[in-house]
Amino acid sequence: MNGSQQPPSAHSLRGQQAQFIKGAIDIIPLCLAVLPWGILAGSMAIQSGLDVWQSLGMSAIIFAGAAQLVTLSMLISGANLFSIIVTIFFLTSQHFIYGLTLREFVTQLKLKYRLPIGFLLTDELFALSVPKVREQALSVSYLLGVG
Repeated sequence: MNGSQQPPSAHSLRGQQAQFIKGAIDIIPLCLAVLPWGILAGSMAIQSGLDVWQSLGMSAIIFAGAAQLVTLSMLISGANLFSIIVTIFFLTSQHFIYGLTLREFVTQLKLKYRLPIGFLLTDELFALSVPKVREQALSVSYLLGVG
C-alpha cells in the first residue's frame, strides 16, 4: 500500500467523528427556526393536493423553504411545470454564490464528498461554514454534520 491508500487511523476517525458531531450540534439552533417552515410547507402541500408521501418527498428533495412555498403556491394556482422550474431556478440562484464561496475548499475533495455537500448546501450550512472557511478550519466531516 502506498501512503495515500492507507486506512484512516483511529485518531483521525475520532477527529472526523468529533467534527461531525460539532457540526450537528452547531446546526441545532438553526433547526429550531426551520420548524415553522416545515409546518407551513406541510400544510400547504396537503392543501395543494399532494398526498403525505408526495409532501415528504418534496421536503426531502427541495430544501429551500421559499422554493417549497412558491412551488406549492404555483401548483395551487395551476401554473405549468416550466414556469415553476424557471421561477425556482431564479429564486434559489443564491446557491450558486454559496457554491462559488466554498469552491476553493470543495474542488479539492473527491466526488463522493462533493455531491452530498452540494446537495446539502442550504442557507444554514452556508452560514455556519463561512466562518470556518475564514479560519481555515473547515472539514468534510463538519459540513456533513451540519447538513
